[in-house]
Amino acid sequence: MRGQAALVLTCVLIGACASAPDPNSPAPSRKFNPDTDPYWQDPHWDLALLNAIQSVVHSPADPSDLSTPRLHGTVKFTFAEGDISYPEIVESTGNLDMDRLMLHQVVEAHPPKPTGPYAAAAHEFSVPLAMPTPLESFEATVAEAIDRWKVYPKEAIMSGTMGSNVMGFDYLDGIASNIVLIESSKDRWLDKASLKAVSQAALPAAPPAYAGKTLHIQAGFCYSVETNGRPGIPCPKTPGVIQVSGIRISR
Repeated sequence: MRGQAALVLTCVLIGACASAPDPNSPAPSRKFNPDTDPYWQDPHWDLALLNAIQSVVHSPADPSDLSTPRLHGTVKFTFAEGDISYPEIVESTGNLDMDRLMLHQVVEAHPPKPTGPYAAAAHEFSVPLAMPTPLESFEATVAEAIDRWKVYPKEAIMSGTMGSNVMGFDYLDGIASNIVLIESSKDRWLDKASLKAVSQAALPAAPPAYAGKTLHIQAGFCYSVETNGRPGIPCPKTPGVIQVSGIRISR
């Protein structure tokens, strides 16, 4: 089941509503109907919108500065006819200059095209966003590389075992070493699968700013099993969290 992810991260199928859904909320019990439901209730479209916006939001910090903290903020805007307009900060990053930059970056995003009977309808969203530093953006590419090697152990799927764990390792010029289990899922199969994913992943080369430098990186894993159509545990949609999903049919 390599490459099968829980939501997108994600763990989460984000449910759309008048504002962006809480990524930690469970998946909706009623399935989205593209023939009758508005596009903003489509969890996949909603996720694509979030990803499109988050992909353009970033901090202008110096890549060589490894201590610059990640900023967070929440932006409200109107989406209509494929465009984002009237953005405003509803939760500040704590820095007015960064707030202005975040608003500018949000309107530069290329949202997915809405479909269905309400495709032409305008809708207001409120979206929590991270403003990652260059280092955090690189760590996200490392997590994406590890994501390609994730596997949900069949033993865990058969038993319906779910959980989360965190792996830590040293990264140096595309090589992971000193891989350790920082936080256990309390299940040996899940912990073993996460260790294997990190150790086998083909990690990206270091960008110039990090070449020859050892970076201490963490990768979280969230394992969630759907059983007889019932969703598993919700996973946090957080950068660095790798979601692994499975399907179990009990009789």
